[in-house]
Amino acid sequence: MLRFDDDEWMKFLVMYEQTDVKAKAVFAKARIFGEPFKVLREDKTLVEYYTKLSSFHSQYRMIGNNYNQV
Repeated sequence: MLRFDDDEWMKFLVMYEQTDVKAKAVFAKARIFGEPFKVLREDKTLVEYYTKLSSFHSQYRMIGNNYNQV
């Protein structure tokens, strides 16, 4: 059994949410026994960049389609 105070619990939850582990118990065991785990971070700027790039690509295709119809 693990006991945390409020600050420790918040730190634990922040670390847990950054991983791809599905259960808190599995994450705690991995941290205690030193097993490696993955931290996944989402970069909001890259998502915006990909969205704009996809939009640009679709506009470019539409120009090509309109040109072929003429």
